[in-house]
Amino acid sequence: MAIYIASDSKFLYTSIMKIKNLISKEISHSKFSFMCCAIIICICLCSVLISLSLTKNFDKETVGILNKFDEKSSENLKSLEDQIRKEMKGLGFNIYIFPEGQDLQEVYSKGYASKTMPENYVNKLADNPTLAKINHLLPSLTQKLVWPETKRTIVLVGIKGEVPIAHKVASSKKKKPPLIDPVVKGKAVIGYELQQSLNLKKGQEITILGRKFTVEKSNEARGNADDITIWINLEECQELLGKEKQINAILALQCNCASIDRLGEIRQEVEAILPGTEVIEVKSTALARAEARMTAKQTAEDQMAIIKEQRSELKQGIEKNSLLVNAAFSLVAIITVLVFSLINVLHRTAEIGIYHSFGYKNSAIFKLIMGRAFLFGILGSLLAAILAPLIYPLIGKGSFLSAVTTGQLTLVLISGPIMACFSCLYSCKKAVDIDPVEALRDTL
Repeated sequence: MAIYIASDSKFLYTSIMKIKNLISKEISHSKFSFMCCAIIICICLCSVLISLSLTKNFDKETVGILNKFDEKSSENLKSLEDQIRKEMKGLGFNIYIFPEGQDLQEVYSKGYASKTMPENYVNKLADNPTLAKINHLLPSLTQKLVWPETKRTIVLVGIKGEVPIAHKVASSKKKKPPLIDPVVKGKAVIGYELQQSLNLKKGQEITILGRKFTVEKSNEARGNADDITIWINLEECQELLGKEKQINAILALQCNCASIDRLGEIRQEVEAILPGTEVIEVKSTALARAEARMTAKQTAEDQMAIIKEQRSELKQGIEKNSLLVNAAFSLVAIITVLVFSLINVLHRTAEIGIYHSFGYKNSAIFKLIMGRAFLFGILGSLLAAILAPLIYPLIGKGSFLSAVTTGQLTLVLISGPIMACFSCLYSCKKAVDIDPVEALRDTL
């Protein structure tokens, strides 16, 4: 069954046919509007996909910048730590622990403590898990005396290797070198002034209180009592001074940690383990350098926080601009599709009237218009999926494919036909409301 009717100088063929055939003929009859709608949908979806990629790649770039900054800061801090270690090595520690009852005025005037304490005190500290604010421990025995073999006043210091702090050694992944090298038995380290005035050479044999020692090395000038000091092994020093298993000071290095009352906290820790002992802090260039490390670390953390804040503000700006651009494109796309669809319906009023007269239900007319909209929405989505990866390198950095997830891509592409169908709802209403009698009367 077929009927031919003249309309706008074109023959319209209609029959009792399936909706898909009508949709096909509808598209072929209005190719221009169909492609325009598909293209505007494509542009809108491309904008959304590129915005998602820009935001995701911006986040990746931010992570890269922060990681690079963190690595550089770590390198600077490591270099500063090495400087601290080099400067402190041989210069002495900055925390001194003296025996119970020791008069600190005497320490300040003589430079050492006259009272002694058991050598195992240092082991009590090192083995106690509550000791957290001290990193290194070194027992020593110091006494000023006249070196009978030379008639010179010297400071004799007995030291041995650092005593490791048990719980820190167990938790440390890397073994740290000692700040002061131990003096082995039979060897002696000579202060600068003694070495110069007595013309002592490395490997030369000297006698101290009747015991022979070999000069291991001499220190550079330090401008303090170290220049008239001789360092020997702790056990030998104890034997020479008649103070076996005794020490008169424990040298310590505080940890590089920020604290309002460093010394007070260290005293609290030490006195909890060794009640009655006296704890003092000696300011030094090395300590100032250690404090500089903490300042540098805090500065690096502050700079990183500033970078994070700046990048966050930039991201918010990108997201805001993207939202405005995408909203504008979406609004233009919806209005454009609505106008093209409405023009198409108004232009084909007579044709739709014939569909009504042949018994097509409103649902069929609805399917006809929505089917066409669904197809140009699908076409727009496919074009967007092809063009967005090609356009993105011209606008942004990084990879488009690695930035957009499969879920995001699927969601955006599904929104194409949904947007197209939504834009055609008003046109569908107009088509359904067409009166076939009025439409055919105007035609005839």
